[in-house]
Amino acid sequence: MPFYDTNGKFRGYRGISRDVTERKKAEEALKASEEKYRTLFESNIVGVFLSDYEGNVHECNQAIAAILGYSREDFVHIPTPMLYVNPKDRQLVLSMLDENGEVENFETLWRKKDGTSFWVLFSAKKIPLQDTDRFLVTLIDIDQMKQAMQILKDNQESILKLYEDALSISEMKTNLITFASHELKTPLVPIIGWAEFILHAIEKGKKLGEILGKEEITSILNSARRLTTIINNFLDIGRLESKRLELKVQLHKSTILMKNALESVTQLALSRNITINNDIQDVDMWVDGFRMEQIFINILSNAIKYSPEGNHVWVTSEVTGDLLSIYFKDQGRGFTPEQLKEVWRPFSAKGWQSKGDILPGTGIGLFLSKGLIERHNGKIEITSPGPDLGSTIKVTLPMTALKTSETQS
Repeated sequence: MPFYDTNGKFRGYRGISRDVTERKKAEEALKASEEKYRTLFESNIVGVFLSDYEGNVHECNQAIAAILGYSREDFVHIPTPMLYVNPKDRQLVLSMLDENGEVENFETLWRKKDGTSFWVLFSAKKIPLQDTDRFLVTLIDIDQMKQAMQILKDNQESILKLYEDALSISEMKTNLITFASHELKTPLVPIIGWAEFILHAIEKGKKLGEILGKEEITSILNSARRLTTIINNFLDIGRLESKRLELKVQLHKSTILMKNALESVTQLALSRNITINNDIQDVDMWVDGFRMEQIFINILSNAIKYSPEGNHVWVTSEVTGDLLSIYFKDQGRGFTPEQLKEVWRPFSAKGWQSKGDILPGTGIGLFLSKGLIERHNGKIEITSPGPDLGSTIKVTLPMTALKTSETQS
C-alpha cells in the first residue's frame, strides 16, 4: 500500500510478504493424492462403494456396479440392505461394525439386479468424516470359487466313497471266502463221513440195510438239501444282482405258502425246542409261490437259529387295502442301532451273538429275501429294542399288483 511523509509527499509502498511455497506444495500434494486414490477407486477390479449406516450408497466404482448388474447411476440409488439374501447377515454386519468398527472377509449371499444370488466376500471399515460416519465397503465375487470348492468337496466325497466301497468289497470278498468255506463244509461233513463209513462197511462185506437206517438216511438227505439250498442262494443272488431272476407269478393262498415254509423248518425248530405260533391271515396273493416260500424259510430259519433254545417265534399279519403285512417276531439276539445299519450287507459279520453263543452266518438269507421281496414290489423292515431283546421282521407285499403279468422278468 502507498505511504507518504509528514509533508504529504509520496515516498513508496508498504506491505507484508509471506512465503506460501509450503502451502502450495501441500495443495499440490493433496490434489495428487486425491487423483491417486480416485484412480485406485475407479480402476479397482474389486467392487468398492461408500455408504452410511443405513446402507445408502453415496459413491461407488464401476466394478461394484458391474458385479451386481447395475449402472453406477442406478446403484447409488439402491438401498444395500435389500441386496442381502439372508437379512440376518445384514444384522451380523452391523453388529461387527458397532463392536469393532470394521468387517473383514465376511462370506454372505447377495442378490444381483436380475434376482440371481451369488457368494461375495464382504469387508467394511468405518471412516469418520466431518459430521458423520461413512463406511468404505469392498465386495469380491467368490461365487465361482465357492462352486469350485463345492465341486472339489463333492469329488473328494465321491473318491472317499469309492475308497470305502472298495474296502467294503474287499472285506466282503474275504468274508465270503471264510463264510462260504464254513457254510459249504458244514453239510459236507456228515455226507462225506457217512459215505466213508458205508464204503468201509461194504469192503468188510456188510449189507447196506445193516449199515443205514431211516435216521441215518434222513441225516444224509438233510445235509445234502442244506448244501443245495446254500448253493442255490448264492446263484439266486447272482441272478438278482444281474437282473436275470424271473418270477413265475400265480394265485396262491398265504396260509398254504406259510404252511409249506413251516414244514421245511420243523426239524430245525424241534432241534432247538423252538415253538412257532402261526396266526397268518388267509388271503389270496399273486406271487411267485416258490420264491415266497423261500423268503419265509430264510426268515424263519434265522429266527429259530438265533433264538435261545426253548423260546417262541410268532407269525402274525394284517391287511391294509391291497397290502399284506406279515410279522415275524422272535426272542433272539436282537440288534443294536449300528447292527441294524449293517444287517442287509451279506458277509459283513464274522459271528452273531445270542445269550453268549457265537453263531456263524453269512447274512445272505436276509440279503436274498430283501431282493426277492423288492422284485415283488414289496419291502422288508427290521426293528429291535436292543441286544438280546429279540427282533421283528415286517414283510409288506401287494396282493394283486403282479396279477397283470404271469411272469415278471
